[in-house]
Amino acid sequence: MTSNVNWILYVGQCLLPIALVFTLSGLTHYFFWMRKNQFTEKNSIQKIPFKPADLKREFRQSMRNMLFYGVVTGFVLSPIGIVHTKLYWDPMKYGALWLVSSMVMLLLMHDTWFYLVHYTLHHPRIFKYIHKSHHLSTNPSPLASQAVHLVELVLIVSFLIPVVLLIPIPVISYYVFVFSSVVVSIASHSNIEIYPDSWKTHPILKYVLRPTDHNAHHRYFEGNYGYFFTFWDRVFKTQRPE
Repeated sequence: MTSNVNWILYVGQCLLPIALVFTLSGLTHYFFWMRKNQFTEKNSIQKIPFKPADLKREFRQSMRNMLFYGVVTGFVLSPIGIVHTKLYWDPMKYGALWLVSSMVMLLLMHDTWFYLVHYTLHHPRIFKYIHKSHHLSTNPSPLASQAVHLVELVLIVSFLIPVVLLIPIPVISYYVFVFSSVVVSIASHSNIEIYPDSWKTHPILKYVLRPTDHNAHHRYFEGNYGYFFTFWDRVFKTQRPE
């Protein structure tokens, strides 16, 4: 009985990323773009329709990547894989403070690593081989959130390897990290500015990467390399003015 439960959990973990991206990106695209409304009309960034060929490519790439990611991480979280990592299931094993801190740490580490990888992939000698695939969408839709070259996906998530091998991380923190990453990526590629203009001058919230920032990156192919925040773009002077 226990082995059957473990098998079901493994399959569920393998399918979780693809189910999450399929559901959230699909619903976002449906409610904001297939059902036109005043919010979309007012807050859309590029006022041009999506190309059907782009939508199909974005969807295929995103689903392929999330299936690959799910199979790999599903194995890591399986009873066979997890014993070789520092991941643990009891969220309160090291207390509430570490539970919250580990979530914040994953987000900050991901944002830093993503900036470095993303900036590097824009090098002229590398761009056409890997990152150009993602930039085929100059007017990205919510379906483009995970539509990257498979090599790029591996590079982006590779920072998790030393993390799970060396740092005790509660599994729930990993799940929160994955969910947050998916939601933010869909928002960044939604072609809709969801944040109020007041955030641009707020002393803290101005460091949040806005959909307008990432959409500009797709239009101009440079600048705004961050994932969650604009901090590193500000430090290295790669932030594009609106």
